[in-house]
Amino acid sequence: IERCRRDGWIEVPCATAPGITAIGTIIASSRPGEPSIALSISFPDHAADEAVRARMATELTQTARRIAALAETPLRLSR
Repeated sequence: IERCRRDGWIEVPCATAPGITAIGTIIASSRPGEPSIALSISFPDHAADEAVRARMATELTQTARRIAALAETPLRLSR
């Protein structure tokens, strides 16, 4: 969770599906009481090395920013 707060994204192994990893980010509402939205991608561990995972995280956070900019409800990235 600290990494997500610090970097804007998090990478975690899937607890229910061994061999699967997920990278995710949160698009938090800028209005109190409005729900946050999570955006993530899951993939087999062997399918992405560290460099690919870093690029995936960058693309995911950039996509989250674009979604926040397009959203009807004012949203912002949690970071």
